[in-house]
Amino acid sequence: MADVVTVEVWNPSYQHSEIDLSALPEVYRSIPESASIGLTLADTEDDCVIVTVEPEFSTVTRLRDRTFYNLQISTTPTRP
Repeated sequence: MADVVTVEVWNPSYQHSEIDLSALPEVYRSIPESASIGLTLADTEDDCVIVTVEPEFSTVTRLRDRTFYNLQISTTPTRP
């Protein structure tokens, strides 16, 4: 997997950035709890991991061979 993470934030406007994986903890902590977040790791045409964090739920999804697999869905708040 690549060391680049695509970060998308809706709070309420849309922001998009690409960061080094090592910067993810600091960037994640800087995002307001009320924001919706999408993180994409190894964003290639047909192979990636997508994490979404909403105020009410979160998901982890894997894209592989043009098929999405929900690896985890949580209705428990996941942000500090």
